[in-house]
Amino acid sequence: MTKILFIGVCYCLSIVNCKHNQSSKTTNKSNITLVETDSKEVTKNSIKKENKEVKTDTIIPVQSLAKKVDKPSNKIVGDNSNILNYLPKSYSTKGDIDYTQNLQKAFNENQNIVMPNFPIAVNYNGISIPSNRTIEFQSKSSLIVLPNSKDKYQALLLSNVNNVSITNPNLIGDRNNHIGTSGEWGMGINILSSSNVKIINPTINNFWGDGIYIGRIVNQKSFCNDIVVSGGILDNNRRNGISIISGKDVTVENITIKNTNGTNPQAGIDLEPNLNDEFLYNINLNNVKTINNKIDGIKLVFYKLTNNNNVLININNHNDNGSQFPITLVGVDNLNSNTFSGKVNYTNSNWYNANANIRVQRKLSPKLKLNISQTTINGKLYNKSIK
Repeated sequence: MTKILFIGVCYCLSIVNCKHNQSSKTTNKSNITLVETDSKEVTKNSIKKENKEVKTDTIIPVQSLAKKVDKPSNKIVGDNSNILNYLPKSYSTKGDIDYTQNLQKAFNENQNIVMPNFPIAVNYNGISIPSNRTIEFQSKSSLIVLPNSKDKYQALLLSNVNNVSITNPNLIGDRNNHIGTSGEWGMGINILSSSNVKIINPTINNFWGDGIYIGRIVNQKSFCNDIVVSGGILDNNRRNGISIISGKDVTVENITIKNTNGTNPQAGIDLEPNLNDEFLYNINLNNVKTINNKIDGIKLVFYKLTNNNNVLININNHNDNGSQFPITLVGVDNLNSNTFSGKVNYTNSNWYNANANIRVQRKLSPKLKLNISQTTINGKLYNKSIK
């Protein structure tokens, strides 16, 4: 009987030592140190207690720790912009830091762009928009041009591109803080030699030059075609609200242009080719309001055109209030060399607080037909045809 009891005790001790060794290996991995006890004092309860202590040493996965200490994001709730990742981690939402390079990279790499829902600043280079782009400004989005001394700049440049749509652009120029005193070509949107462009509901204010410029690249024959500017307000730009220098199939509609002042021509819309091979064909101005522009509501300048040009301009439902001249036509100096042909149709328009009727400067080409109908000037109906 004593022999059997001795064998049983030895067996139990061997089990305890085995489990104790296993526990030691486990606890070493957990950086836990257990004090060895006398083998004679080891009981089943102490074994259970020791195993329980090892079990309760829970190891938290690294991934879980990362989530707990993750730095809070400064992304604005409801901001649907897909280009925030291009900005620095601690980006400013005040429009006071130059993010031109960040935005340019985003525009180059994404066809569909949603602007951040806060003001963002660019330098005088602005953002060059590639072809096949759709750009949307959110309700609090705006693009601010930082103060500079340049004669020429732009917030957005479209040069020799096609298939671009920009919705709700809110652009703010540096007019009030411009450092230089020369030049007149600081543009909100500069469109050169491009096609199939839509500018929807723009808000463009305080630019050193024009709100929107539509022309062509210098020393190139290509010109703008299929351009639409629809809706919006252009306010307090220094030279013109919109300049159309060369274009075919250009539509400006349902827009208000006001308080243009600072440097000539100071017009709401100025159609004025720079060279004799440029075009003003199928230009349509519909439902345009011009208010308190310093000189002209709408100005049509033809003196650079030659015999090779065929003009077609349609102006319908133009409402002017407070511009010095609601509409001005500038002809040519030499009718022998500048007898371009074409039509200007001006219909269904109203002028309020007008200081004068239609103003004509220089001589109009005998081949140009000017038709004015159903136009009310200070309450009096005015119809006139000049051929």
